Order: sequence, then C-alpha cells, then structure tokens
Amino acid sequence: MKNSGLFQRSSLLLLVFFIISSCAKEDTTPPVLILINGNNVIQPLPPVKGGGVWKDPGYTANDNKDGNIFNHVHVFGTVDPNTKGVYSLTYSVKDAAGNVSTQTRKVTIYNDADSLNGTYSVIDSTISPTVATTQYAVNLTSDLYTDSLVHFDRFAGLNNDSTVTGVLNYFKKTLVVKSQTVTFYPVIVTSPETHTFAGTGTDSVGLQVPTVIHFTFTDLNAGTGITSTHHTRWTK
Repeated sequence: MKNSGLFQRSSLLLLVFFIISSCAKEDTTPPVLILINGNNVIQPLPPVKGGGVWKDPGYTANDNKDGNIFNHVHVFGTVDPNTKGVYSLTYSVKDAAGNVSTQTRKVTIYNDADSLNGTYSVIDSTISPTVATTQYAVNLTSDLYTDSLVHFDRFAGLNNDSTVTGVLNYFKKTLVVKSQTVTFYPVIVTSPETHTFAGTGTDSVGLQVPTVIHFTFTDLNAGTGITSTHHTRWTK
C-alpha cells in the first residue's frame, strides 16, 4: 500500500509538471511593444551650448498572458542632446514565458541652420567709403553644439578659420552677424589685421533652391580706423 501511495503521488506530480510545461509551451506570443512618437524622433540643439535635455517620449508593453509589463522594458543606448548627430536606442521586453520583443528608435539631434550648409558664390560691393566689387566663395557650416549658429570660413573674403559666426532666425529667414572682433592672418600680408563685423542677411528665396542671401554688413578695420559698409549677394 505504501508503494501504491508513493506511486500515486509521483504520478500526480508528473501530471502537474506536464500541465505546467504544456501551458508554458503554449504561450509563444511575444509582448506588444510600442514606442510613443514612433521609431524616428528629431530634436534641435539647445540655443545655449550645453543646455540640451533628452527626455524619452516613452513606450508601452503589453502581453497576452501577463498584461501590462511596462516595468520589464530595458533600454539600451544613450542620446547626447548637446551634440549634433544620429543616435540609436534599443528597447527590449520579455514575458514570463520567455518571449521577447524589441524595437529600435533613431534619434536625430539637429541644428536649425543645417539647411544653410554649403558653398556660396559671393559678390561683395563696398558702397562706403569707396565703391569696389569683389567676388569670392564662402562656406557656411552649422555648429555642432548650439542651435541656429553657423560659421563662415571666409567672411568678407578674409581667411578666418571659421571664427566669424552668424545666428539664424528660422521664422524671419534672417542671418545675423552680431558685433564681433576677429584677428585675420591674410596670405599676402605679413602682419595680422583686426576687423569688427556686424550685419544682417535676408534669405530672399526661402526654402527654394538655389538659396540667395542678400547681406548688409559693416567692417571696422581697427588697423586703419575706417568703417566700410558692404552689400553682398550670396548664391548657393
């Protein structure tokens, strides 16, 4: 009788184990993992360098057996909101049966002035104190860390190693060079020159191509003490 009871208990345990195993194997449906705001998110750089904050838009995770498993989601990867670039985040969640779901989100940190990047053909007319016209090329490059900030590689036709900067007002389609003093090292001049620039440009074509910017700026050459006024036309 004792052996019979032991056999019955063993059989019962085996049956329970079989039922549990069968149920676990029957759940082959992975959780539903949804990224709020989608798999592609864009965010501008901060207007002040270093002031950017990244806040994940969030996600939901639900399983047909386990219900809401939001707290089981793991996120891999990082986003630097203070540096322009494309970042990748991977989201993963697993239910009690071991079924796994993953999603990937691409996060693009951009500069509102990115559309201005490129090489421009410039016609510069000096209207004061004397009339003179020169032609040269300028490269505009959007800043990697501050929104709406651009660098000129050859402002006013002078090599300046991207020291002179402008600020784009996206809504007004203006590009402003705030008053700034820069020391240049011209190729054909042995001594450096110091200039102070200030001016405003207006995009006359908007989002069409080619981009045309009409720029008016003043140039104070500290070496001569003479301020000249320029009207230029920049064509991309």
